[in-house]
Amino acid sequence: MKTKPQVIIAGAGPVGLLTALALAKQDVSVLVLEAEPGLTLDLRAGTYHPPSLEMMAPYGITDEMHKTAIKVPRWQIRDRVAGVIVEWDVSEIRDLTPYPYRLHLEQHRLTPIIFDKLKACANAEVRFSHQVTAASQAGDRVSVTALTPGGTEKFEAAWLVGADGGRSTVRKCIDVEFEGFTWQERFVVASTTYDYAPHGYTLNAYVADPREWSALFKMPDDGPPGIWRIIFPVPQEEEDAVTLSEEMIERRMQGFLPRAGRYPIKYKSIYRVHQRVAKNFRV
Repeated sequence: MKTKPQVIIAGAGPVGLLTALALAKQDVSVLVLEAEPGLTLDLRAGTYHPPSLEMMAPYGITDEMHKTAIKVPRWQIRDRVAGVIVEWDVSEIRDLTPYPYRLHLEQHRLTPIIFDKLKACANAEVRFSHQVTAASQAGDRVSVTALTPGGTEKFEAAWLVGADGGRSTVRKCIDVEFEGFTWQERFVVASTTYDYAPHGYTLNAYVADPREWSALFKMPDDGPPGIWRIIFPVPQEEEDAVTLSEEMIERRMQGFLPRAGRYPIKYKSIYRVHQRVAKNFRV
C-alpha cells in the first residue's frame, strides 16, 4: 500500500479479514495488523448459519467455502440413554434463505479463503508479526503503536477497528468494559475419524445427560472421511494433564458410545466459554 490507510484493523482473524475486505471493496484503504507470524490454527470454531453465509456471499467467500465444507440440513437433540428427542430440519426455511442449512468448516480453513480475496485488493495490506500494543486518538486521527520484527513502529489512520479477540488490546486502550462472565466449567474436545452416522447421529447433535452431556459435530478436516468432534464438560477439580491423558479421553469416548477397539484420536484440547460482550462498540 503506497498511501496511508484510512482504516487500521487489529487482528487477522475471520472478523478482521472480512471487515478489511468489505471496506476495500468500497474503495476504503485498509491496513490489518496481526500479532501472529501467520494465519492462526484454531480448532474450536466451525459452524456457520444462514445469516453469516448470506453476509459473506457477495464477496465470493460462501461459494468458496462450499468446495470443502459439509452441509448440515438436519440436527438433533438427544438423551444419552433414550436417544433422539427431536430432529430439526433446517431445509424448512428454504423459502427464506438460499442457504437452508448449517455449514461446517473449520475456522482455520475460512481465514485463508478471505485472505486470498483480500490479497487481490490493491488498497488493502496485511502485516503479520505486528502486535498492536497501544492506541490513542487526537482530533480526527488515531495513532497505533505496534511491536514489529524491526522494532516499535507507529501507524496513523482516521479509524481503528479492534478485532483482536477476547483479550483485545484495542478495547483496553479505549477503556471499554468487557461485560459478562466466564463459565467456571472447562470443556474438552476430542476429534476422531470414527464414523457416528451409522449409529443414527446427524452431522450435528446435542446430547443431554445429568452427569456428562456432550455435543457432536462432523467437520471436513483434510478431506474424506472427515472428522467428528465430541465436546464434554470437565469437572473443576480435574487437572488438565488428566483430562488430556489417553486414558481419560478414551473413557469419555467409550462412555459416549462403547466400541470394541480404542478410538483413533487426531486432536484433543481444553477450552473455556466466555459469555461476554463489549459495553460499547464505537468510541
